[in-house]
This record gives sequence, structure tokens and C-alpha cells, in this order.
Amino acid sequence: MEFRVLGPIEVRDRGALRVIPGARQRSILAALVVHAGERVSFDLLARMVWHDAPPPDARGSLHAHVSRLRGVLSGDGAEQPLRTSRGGYVLDVADDELDATRFVRLTREARTRVGDEPTVALDLLDEALALWRGPAYADVADEEFARAEAARLDELRQVAVDDRVDAALALGRHAEMIGELEASVARHPLRERPCAQLMLARYRDGRIAEALQAYRALRRRLADEIGLDPPAELQRLEADILCRSGRLALPPGPSATGVPPRPAALTGFVGRDDALDALAVLLETTRLVTLTGTGGAGKTRLATELAARIAERFPDGVQVVELAPVRTADAVADVIVTGLGVVRSGSEPLLRTLVTALRPRRTLVLLDNCEHVLDAVAPLVDRLARGCPHLVVLATSRERLAVDGEHVWPVPPLAVPAPGDEATNDRDELLAVPSVRLFCDRATAADPAFRLTKASQSAVARICRRLDGLPLAIELAAARVGALHPIDLEARLGARFGVLTAGPRGDTGRHRTLRATIDWSYELLEHAEARMFDRLSVFPGGFDLAAAEGLRLPGEPPLEAAGLVAALVDKSMLTAEPGDSVTRFRLLETLREYGAERLATHGEAAPLARVHAEIYTHLAERADADVRGPSEARGVALLDLEMDNLRAAHRWTLDHDQADLALRLSAALHFYAVHRLRDEVLGWAGLAAALPAAAGHHLQAAAYASASFGAAHRGERAAALELAERGLAAATGGSTRADALESLAVVAIYEGRLGETRRFARAAVDAALAAGDAYRAQWSSHVGALAALYVHDPDAPAAVEDVHRGAVALGNPSQLAWAYYLDGEAALDGDPDRAVTLLEEAIELARPVGNAFVRGVALVSASSARGRSADPGAAIGPFRDIVDNWWRAGDWTHQWTTLRNLVDPLLRLGVDEPAAVLLGATSAAASAPPVYGVGAERLAEAEAVLRARLGAERCAAAGSRGRAMADDDVVVYILAQLDLVLADRPG
Repeated sequence: MEFRVLGPIEVRDRGALRVIPGARQRSILAALVVHAGERVSFDLLARMVWHDAPPPDARGSLHAHVSRLRGVLSGDGAEQPLRTSRGGYVLDVADDELDATRFVRLTREARTRVGDEPTVALDLLDEALALWRGPAYADVADEEFARAEAARLDELRQVAVDDRVDAALALGRHAEMIGELEASVARHPLRERPCAQLMLARYRDGRIAEALQAYRALRRRLADEIGLDPPAELQRLEADILCRSGRLALPPGPSATGVPPRPAALTGFVGRDDALDALAVLLETTRLVTLTGTGGAGKTRLATELAARIAERFPDGVQVVELAPVRTADAVADVIVTGLGVVRSGSEPLLRTLVTALRPRRTLVLLDNCEHVLDAVAPLVDRLARGCPHLVVLATSRERLAVDGEHVWPVPPLAVPAPGDEATNDRDELLAVPSVRLFCDRATAADPAFRLTKASQSAVARICRRLDGLPLAIELAAARVGALHPIDLEARLGARFGVLTAGPRGDTGRHRTLRATIDWSYELLEHAEARMFDRLSVFPGGFDLAAAEGLRLPGEPPLEAAGLVAALVDKSMLTAEPGDSVTRFRLLETLREYGAERLATHGEAAPLARVHAEIYTHLAERADADVRGPSEARGVALLDLEMDNLRAAHRWTLDHDQADLALRLSAALHFYAVHRLRDEVLGWAGLAAALPAAAGHHLQAAAYASASFGAAHRGERAAALELAERGLAAATGGSTRADALESLAVVAIYEGRLGETRRFARAAVDAALAAGDAYRAQWSSHVGALAALYVHDPDAPAAVEDVHRGAVALGNPSQLAWAYYLDGEAALDGDPDRAVTLLEEAIELARPVGNAFVRGVALVSASSARGRSADPGAAIGPFRDIVDNWWRAGDWTHQWTTLRNLVDPLLRLGVDEPAAVLLGATSAAASAPPVYGVGAERLAEAEAVLRARLGAERCAAAGSRGRAMADDDVVVYILAQLDLVLADRPG
């Protein structure tokens, strides 16, 4: 299948045009093509397509349009490229399936051939430009989501046109290009490159006066319109024309251009094409660029590849000076003089000789590995930059030179597969990730029999991720595949410094092993910097400056962390990640393990691990105050951000039987975890409560209550009840007693014991109020009010009103969302339209604070109300998302409730057999809560309708199929059925 965006949007299958029927579907397709291969969330896609005015059921409408689009893309047996993925859509488009990608590839290749193979370059550019049928994304180019991409492609098209002219001029076709260039200059009167090409073409055609006229016309336009002179390159071209410089003569052949030959690379260059393009542009206007980055990031390889690519710009050549072997600062100037081929003149100072020799040269000087001799390199480069106007310096260093005019370009590690992507069955998609491509390239060189297979691709993806995308580490790992299968290799990366020791013998010693590479950088640190680096290894995730300042042992004075952290960032030993309000820092995993080894040798690993656990326990307790107040979004965002550190702190408390910290951490995370459906975090509480030292602790009851919530949501009701009762037995005060009673109320409501639910909830409210805990009292009040609604208690409306009043007083978004949810539940039977409005308000309140719990149950109720409306099909799309949401969260209690509510819209749509299968499955699942009240009546009515439609025998057989399914199989089955229903939905 072929996607065309270089003109109006088109899809072709084996040359045949696939008609996309509606403008909305074309917009959706264009938006997905712009983000090809990436997940585009439902909400983002809806905003792209409808801007600020989405329809009332945007998600359902979106699903409907996507279903129609899928039908177009999968007709005639073609493989479906449009798939659903984690709350969004992904359009899988291979490089050769998108004309824009082919165009970029062809033009990029052509650009490397213009200098030495202009005929090949011209053919490639003609092929590339023939792909265009009009402006890029012509029918949606004004849409915000396409505007930047369309502009980028249109600019690249103009660059390709210019490159084509260069190739033609190199072939002596100056006469035929003059007319085209005159038209180009007329269309773009301020663009300098077409003007320069026109000047050269006219000069070579003997029209010298007209060549100079083109320059003077541009000079006038620049002065009149933007107040600037022509750039230096054009001024030099004018001077060359005036003096009939031999540099402008047509070379006799590609080999006579004076451009140094491109150095031969022994291995392929992977994953830096965008950086090469951007740096090549940067060096057109900047005379000093320093590539910085951690050891093994690939600075030298990027620099040499860049120098080879732009060598044709420098008539006097490219000179590479390797500084790694230099051991003293005094030797730097001598090494550079020797490397540049400069001859000393008598007793003249060495630096003056160097400046005198280089002043007239148009040369690129690459100074490689400057970090250990910065004090000598920096003043020398500064003097060269000031005294040699045509000299360009490209340096590599783990730290910036700090010279005037320096442009620092950080070289990051290669991109790695996202967590979870290793499970993909799409080998080509994995190979498109630069780190994986590098591993496979080098592994094949080490073992020609190596192939990326389904058996090995998960291990390779994890290797690349665990090695942080560092090219050197990946190359060293790949060199081991001749002896170790990737699965075995990945299992041994815990001892990576002993495994990754197979660097090339011809390389410098610092690249022979991974440890040697990091040793080189570590040895350049000051003592205090090295000590701080070692300590920072206790953070498994990112951290902020306040956390770094807290890394001190008992009795130590406060650390001067800010300056040390800044120095480590400057020396590429630490990564800075600026945010909206605070900068976070992160050690690459390889560097973290190196630091952890050093920390252990100093005897500080154990005490600092405790300090780390204390820091994040305090952080969780501070965030809990926000989570339960008006600033809930701030607290949730902080805990989300710090999850890696919280996880490590929890693990340490368990491993060292630190019950006080473990219980405090779990108690602080309780409401965060309950409302965000973080089953993992609720599980921590059960482990904390079981610690030997937890017995008698005042927070053991709270931990049992948290663990009970987790078990209840997983559908493990017997375990949930036992944990809740343990919590009640362990309760020592009003707040912890409220926790235990609340968990008993939740288990009771899930089991349909509504009278007990109300009794436990009332007791929980009283205990919470006695303890002065308004938030817990509010939370328990809403559970009691919900049970009152379910039994149709006459006092239920008053209870619901009290809950709403209490939520408003608290100002907490989650409690307000629960209040609106209760309001919606109360209105469902009498006024379903108002109920949907209230439930949607609950959903909107829940969204900014990530409350997946209330959002999920409100979506179920709203979708059920729509499912009983005149258009039950409108509920199917939302239902599909909810089922997927509960499945990913592991919440089987609400999953089965959702699936039961799905039976009615399926029945009304005539999807009878899947409805019967679902009815059977929900009646038999051990993790499903009992059904009661109106819900039980509706399911009984549905079963009667199905027996009448399908016949008793067929209905029974379908029910038996459902009862025989495992829980996960039920979800897989019903998601597939919903996709079929959505595919059949019109427009």
C-alpha cells in the first residue's frame, strides 16, 4: 500500500487508487500520516480533527470515522495498517510506503553525491521531484496538525530544486539552467542560493556583466527590505567574478573539484541523519561548534562523518587533530601544529606561526577529544577564531570549551525501544529504532549468521534500553553475539563492565572496554564532583536538586549540591532535563551502575540507600496532603514523576525490614493509588503490613486496608475481606479504624451486602471525623450514599446532596468528581439525559488529576445510559475504551460490571450471539461480583430475549462458550466483537 502526501492525500494499493469518501476521514488519515508509526491518543486526534468544537460524542464519532477508514485501507485482502494501541491509534507506514519518506531519502542521498557523482545526484533528484503532484498535504495544509509538516516538505522541495541546479552546473549544463534560475530568482527575490547559482551560470556562459547585475540586484533588495548586506559567500563570489578567479571554472570532471575525498568508513553510520543535516546547516554560519556528550555517545564518529559530508565547502581541506594521546597541556600546541602541517618559522612564537599560516586558509579543523586538555585548547581556539576569518573549528569534548562564539551541540545516546515495544512482532518496526539497527549491524559483522528473530528481538530491545542507547556499549555488546545469544547476553548485563570488553584492538585504550571509557571521564572529575557522582547513583530514576541536596549522612554539613550537579552536567556525566517549574537530572543506567560500584567500595551504599528511602517517604507524605486537597493535580504529577524512586524506596524498606518507613510510604500513597488504579502500589501495602516489625505499628491497619482495596478491585473478594478484617483488628486509632471500616464497606458493596455497606460506611465516617480527617469522612460518605441509592432508600437523595456539599467544601477534584458521579447515578432512572450530563462533568473533573477509577465508572454509567437510548451504537466506542482501560489496570471487579452493562446495547443492535456468550461469561467468572437489584433484572430480561431470538439450544451453547472462557479470553473476544460492530457503523 502506498500513501501519498506530496500533493492531495491519496492511498494506492498496487497502483489502484483507494477512494477515501469523506473530508473528515481524509483529515484523520492525514493526521495519522503526519505521526506515522506513533501512537496518537483519541483525545489528541479529536482535537486535531474538530479543533475546539468537537461533537457531543467525539470519541464515538471518531471511532466511527476510523472504522470507515479501516474499511478503505483493508479492502481486497490488504493487511490493515491502522491499529488501536493503548488509548489511541497507530498508522503503520513503512519507509517505502510514504512518498514523503522516499523523497527525503532520495534527496539526502543525492546531496552526498553532488560533489563527486553529479550524474547520479541528478538522476536521484529527478526521481525525487517527480513524486510531487502539488503542495504537500494540499487538501489539509491549512490545518494546524499538518501546517508544520507541509511547510517542512515544501522547503525541502525547494532545497532539492537547488541541489538539482548544483548537480547540473557541475555537469556543465549552465546554459540550459539560466532560464530556470531566472524564474526561481523572480519567485524568491530574497533567496541567496538561487542568486549565487544564477551568477555562476551566467559567468560560465560568458555573460559576466549579467552575473554581476544579478548580485547587485540582490544587494539592493536586501538593503531596501531587511537592511542587510549580502552574506560573505556571495561577496566572495562577486570578487571571484570580478577577478576571473580560476576557482569558478568548470572542473574537467568530478575528480578535479579540489574537494578532499570522503574518508572510507569501515562500519555503517547509524541513527544520526537528522543531526548531520542540522549540523551541516549550522556550520554554514557558525565558525566554532563543540560536540559534547558522555563517553561512548558517538561524538567522534558524528564529527568525522560530518566533516566528510561538508568537506567540499573547504578548498584548503579538512584537518583532523586527535588529542586523546596528549598527556600534558604544554604539548597541545605542538600536536596541533604538527597535525595541521604548519612549519615553524625561526624563533616566532608557536601560536603566532599557527595563526599566520592559517589566516588565508579556508579550512575545517576537527579537534577530537579535548576534555582533558581544555585549559590549553580553549585559549588556542579562541586565538585562531579571532585571527583566522575563514577557519572553521569542529571540536569534540565531554565538556564545552567556554570560548566566545562557541556553539555547543549535545550528542545524546541513540533512541531506544520504548518499554513494552520489545513484545512487538513487527521486526521491521523494531529495526527502525537506531539503537537496534546499530546492534544488528555490528552483530552481523561479528557473526554473519546473526539474524534478528522473534526469539531474540525482545532481548535485543532490552539490551539497547539497558545500555541507554550508548553506541559504544551497544557495539561492545553486539561483538559478543558470536559467543553469547542475545538472551544470554541480556541476562548478564548486571555485570556489564566485565562482559563489555571486546573493543577493536586498533582503537585507543579508553574505547577497548566500557569501563575504560567511563574511567577516562571519571578521572577528569574533581574529588568533590566524583563523590557527588557516586552518591547520585542511589537514584534509579530522575531527581531534582532538592533530593540531591538531601544526600548527606547523619552529622554531615549541608552539601553544596548545586555547583557539583552543574559541574557534572557540564562534564557530560549527568543529564539535565529542564521542566516547566524545575530541572530534573538523570544518570544514564550505565553510569549509575559505575557510580554504585564506587559507592559500595567507599562503604556508603547502605547508609545512603536509607537516606534515599527517607527522602522519598517524606516526599510521598508531603504529596499526600496535595492529593487530598485542592492541589491534587500537583501531588499526583509529583508522585507520577517519582515512581521509580518510590519503587526503589519501597523495595529497600522490605529488604531491610524497615517497617516504619514501609508503612508510612504505603499510607501516604493510599489515595493516590486507589484513584489512579495503581494495583502495584496497593500491593506494596500488603507486603509492608506483613513485615515482622509491622506488628503493633499504628499504620499496620492502614496498610491492610490498602491491600484490601487492591484485592477487591482484582476480584479477589475473599482475600479482600480477610485483609480488611485484619486491618480492623490492628486498628489503634480513629483514622486507621476509618481505613479498615472503609475497606469493609467497599468489599460489602462489591458483594451486594448493601445494608452492611451502609453500616460500615457510617462507622467509618464517625471514626474519621473523630480523628479530624475530613477527606476520609467524605470518601466513606460517598460509599454509603451509593449503597443507599442502590437499595432505593428514601433518604438517598439527602445523602447524595450531603456528599456534594461536603465535596464542594473540600475543594478536592476527585471528591467533586465522585459527587457528580453520585448525582448522575441518582438521575439515571428518572432523567437519563441529565444523568449523562452530570456523569460527563465527573469525567472532566477526573481527567486532569488522572483519577481513572471515577472516570471509569462514570464512563460505564454514561455509556449504559446511551446504550439504552435510541442509538445504542453510539455507546459501543466508549465501551470498547472502558473495557480496555479496566483490562490494563487489572480491575476485574469493574470489568465484569462493565461487561454486564454492555449486554443491553449489543442486544439492541442485534449482535445476539456475542451478547449470549458475554452473558454466560459474566455469570460464571469467579472474579465477578454478584449482580443484584435493577442490574439483575435487566440481565434476566436480556437472557429471555436471547432465548427467543436464538432459540434455547443455540442460546445455551453460546452461554456455555462464555462460561468456559478464561477471564482474559473473554476480554479479547469481546474487544474483537466490538471492533466488528464499529467497522459496520456508518460514517
